[in-house]
Amino acid sequence: MAKLLFSKGQPIDSTSFQRAIKVDGDAVGHAQLDTCETVDISDEDYEAFFNGTKNLVIENNTPTFVARTEDETQVDKEVFTQSYNNFKQNLEFSISMKPSHSKITEAQACLSFINTIDVDSISYPTDHLDKQMKDNGTFVALSAF
Repeated sequence: MAKLLFSKGQPIDSTSFQRAIKVDGDAVGHAQLDTCETVDISDEDYEAFFNGTKNLVIENNTPTFVARTEDETQVDKEVFTQSYNNFKQNLEFSISMKPSHSKITEAQACLSFINTIDVDSISYPTDHLDKQMKDNGTFVALSAF
């Protein structure tokens, strides 16, 4: 069973949410499980959150998952490049910190896709990075990795 991790002693809400994990070993590099409030979630909800088909919504201390609607907005080069650089840096760091994560193969596939993007050769405006990763089947929610 997968888990959501929240800061201990705080209300279960978006500000205390730390991350989602599929197995206990995925918490490596983050707060230890005994210092967190945990909420069990189904493996199916974890997978849907990880691959971007569902969003996490927390209301009245209760987390739920809802279908994610795709943002069809196109972005200019400055916005895309900033998003690209931030995501790539965070993904590279996460991969380096979690070589035995249960989703390391998927994260590496995402990074391989990211590395094929040449921000200078794209026609702008273009689809935002999340949409491009989802269309390619390589989306990774960093808060679930």
